[in-house]
Amino acid sequence: MDPDTVEQLAALIDHIGGRTRGAGSEFVLATDIRFASDQAVLGQFEVGVGAVPGGGAMARLGRLVGRGRALEILLGGDDLVAAVAADYGYVNRVVPDAELAGFTDRFARRMAAFDRVAVAGIKSLVDVATLPADEELAAGLKAYFSTAGRPEHRPFVQSLFEQGLQQPDGVETHLGAAIANR
Repeated sequence: MDPDTVEQLAALIDHIGGRTRGAGSEFVLATDIRFASDQAVLGQFEVGVGAVPGGGAMARLGRLVGRGRALEILLGGDDLVAAVAADYGYVNRVVPDAELAGFTDRFARRMAAFDRVAVAGIKSLVDVATLPADEELAAGLKAYFSTAGRPEHRPFVQSLFEQGLQQPDGVETHLGAAIANR
């Protein structure tokens, strides 16, 4: 295997130390290995604003957590604390917040120390067996563009922004509850 192929097949490891929902969650779902702080919160809130997630959540979550739990996450729109996310398989494991960066670094270094051809071969075969086809991802993105920003949901979305959506505090600290209390 040539070096470029080996680099392309390297595992993507993510560590989640805070809140990751919507597109942030979809970026996390696109990684191979996910470690979460005991303070992390994950979720897909889009249903609460009348949209279908567009970044692959439907295609990836079901494979990770099972159909029923994927539907619970996607249709419930609620926040999942790290422990529940780990129980469901949304993340690999939960690590104390103060230890997360060091834990992730040690894991990455351990993996990097192994034979690159073996690592790339394992990842490639697991990818073939578990990742969604590009067509599945495209269908979700198309559904997102047809549902996001519809006029009937704009006032509620505007009120979320006024309450601190996409800010470090405010509605972000309880978004799952906020979308249920329209």
